[in-house]
Amino acid sequence: MLRQPTEFVAPEFTTWRDERRAWREGIAFYDQSFHMTTTYLRGPEAQRPWLPATSEEATWALGGSFNAPNIEDYYFTSRELGYGNLIKFDHDFVGREALERTAGDDHRRKVTLVWDPADVARVVESYMRPEELPALYMEFPRATYATWQYDAVDNDQGRTIGASTYTGVSWNERAMLSLAVVEPEYAKPGTRVSVTWGEPDGGAKSPWLEPHRQMEIGATVAPAPLGK
Repeated sequence: MLRQPTEFVAPEFTTWRDERRAWREGIAFYDQSFHMTTTYLRGPEAQRPWLPATSEEATWALGGSFNAPNIEDYYFTSRELGYGNLIKFDHDFVGREALERTAGDDHRRKVTLVWDPADVARVVESYMRPEELPALYMEFPRATYATWQYDAVDNDQGRTIGASTYTGVSWNERAMLSLAVVEPEYAKPGTRVSVTWGEPDGGAKSPWLEPHRQMEIGATVAPAPLGK
């Protein structure tokens, strides 16, 4: 399947079924020449010209039930995302001092959350009950309702111990899954947690988000990546 037209091949538009089959059975040709690195910047301010305060990354809104007082609580470090083994201090780079300073900290861990099917079904069932405010609409296979989606992950005492991000149904696992970052003591596979689905106070006042109520969804911690 050709994903990008060239001067020799016209663009082709197909259905999602054809596209899925093509990814499984075909090959893809890309013109990657425009990705070649031609500019190098050095120094602590190297990133600023390319990521100003007006960039999309800085202006897109946060969404979800995770509500933290500090913006830094929404940041994920390289160690929290499982990239700690790639960090080397045998050369200089932007951010080295911060990584060295936090090397001994007890970092949060990236995990997979396997959502309880019965609780997911309760969310969907709420859409068919016109007498009550429904839960936030859960789209399949990707349950995405915000660009930067952060849903609160709580322990059995109701304390928020992490954030759940990308959420969706995996046909291979036959389960509703999400990637999350949690405190290290809750990262052991088999640990029970809960995810708060939906935003507080009926949701953000946005034309893209319907009024809804929050619902708690039980989940079990599993490794990330997850595969049988």
